[in-house]
Amino acid sequence: MSLIGDRHLHDGNVEVYLCGPPPMVDAVRAHFADRGITPAAIHYEKFAVAAAPDDALADDALPDDAPGDGPGNVLPEGAAVKPAEEATMDSADNGVHGVHGVRDALGGARAVHGVDSTEERLRELVGIGIGEGRAVAGQVMFDPGTAAPLGTGHGAVDPVAEQVAVRSVAGQEMFAAPAGPTPTTDRTDAAAGASAASSSETVPEPRRAGERSAPRPAFVSPGRFAGKVVVVTGAAQGIGEHTARRIGAEGGTVVLADRSPLVTEVADDVTGAGGTAEPVLADLETYAGAQAVIDRAVEAFGRIDVLINNVGGAMWFKPFTEFTPEQIQAEITRSLMTTLWSCRAALPALTADGGGTIVNVSSVATRGIHRIPYSAAKGGINAITESLAMECADAGVRVVAAAPGGTDAPPRRIPRGGDVPQTDREKSWFRAHIDQTVASSLLKRYGTLDEQAAVIAFLASDEAAYMTGTVVPVGGGDQG
Repeated sequence: MSLIGDRHLHDGNVEVYLCGPPPMVDAVRAHFADRGITPAAIHYEKFAVAAAPDDALADDALPDDAPGDGPGNVLPEGAAVKPAEEATMDSADNGVHGVHGVRDALGGARAVHGVDSTEERLRELVGIGIGEGRAVAGQVMFDPGTAAPLGTGHGAVDPVAEQVAVRSVAGQEMFAAPAGPTPTTDRTDAAAGASAASSSETVPEPRRAGERSAPRPAFVSPGRFAGKVVVVTGAAQGIGEHTARRIGAEGGTVVLADRSPLVTEVADDVTGAGGTAEPVLADLETYAGAQAVIDRAVEAFGRIDVLINNVGGAMWFKPFTEFTPEQIQAEITRSLMTTLWSCRAALPALTADGGGTIVNVSSVATRGIHRIPYSAAKGGINAITESLAMECADAGVRVVAAAPGGTDAPPRRIPRGGDVPQTDREKSWFRAHIDQTVASSLLKRYGTLDEQAAVIAFLASDEAAYMTGTVVPVGGGDQG
């Protein structure tokens, strides 16, 4: 503990990462408690007991009664040994530790404690089969649908009984999507609202009036945005909505901006889940609207730390020569000017407080067909990101961008291009755009909203503190 000084702790305004034997982890936590310091977050992994490689350890070198009391502790000679049927779960890690003698949790099958295989040994300890949980480095990652049997038959208290859908690895909670029927989805572009239809693809029934989902983020890093005020524009639907939900679940205070009243429902969901959210109705296609959002955030919370510019999206899909001058202007206003206005409005507030982060949502559609005005707008966002990063670095402002590729999303409750039926010709143009998007992806699929939100949240967090001026493609290998 002598290595941890006051200069490292910042009066508790610090996150602590620990990795080592359980006594070390416990000693550090006790040290903080004795000092009366509560860090913003503690992330830790307790090492489990591991056997030596086969060529260095004979089968009989590990007796059945070898000490193993507690998660990974090696007891001194003569100490009491806790029997397997009393094996406990570490409530912080939600994983099985001290699985003594399991040589290779991912595939080994050695006779240990009279048990014939790793699978049977784990079942003996926690009442589940390998099909219900995979062991990684001595910890068990439980499938969300089968986490309930933990401790069954051993009288143990299930530490995740009330969070059945929670998995954990090294103290990092990963929340699975809520159980129940998978909501009907429609393959759309990350920034599009039109439907794709062909003889091999079924178009889902449209969402009923008033019907909405309140998805919980698929993966969460608890406390990552604690103490941060984060403005998310375009937060009523799609990627913006999922990003806002994730940041709210990770402890961030979120200001959700959109011109659709649907943003209030999202804010209510975030608040209902224990977060802090402030909805702001504004037209971000104007500078006045962008300034109103920033003013509201500063008025409500005193500052902003992060701005995520997500407003945008192609409204029409067709050859460039089919666009009218008015449609070209509308695409540029929606997908370029909204980011330009919001950056301009936010920078004074960011620099006044010593810096912060801007995350722009671009697109790999800078290289694509049948949406040239949108592609031009997203190329402009890449240029804004790179140039603004150079200009604002000395002021402590990072500027980065995520460039989503094609993304599966539910049908938009408010379509971008208006609720106008497509002609057969328009459907063929849109189909060609879909085919090109999939063909350009090395993974040959569309991404998910959670996959897009994950990268945006990472770029917005302090984990990306050494990144600026960077555009990160998130298109399954399509670099844009």
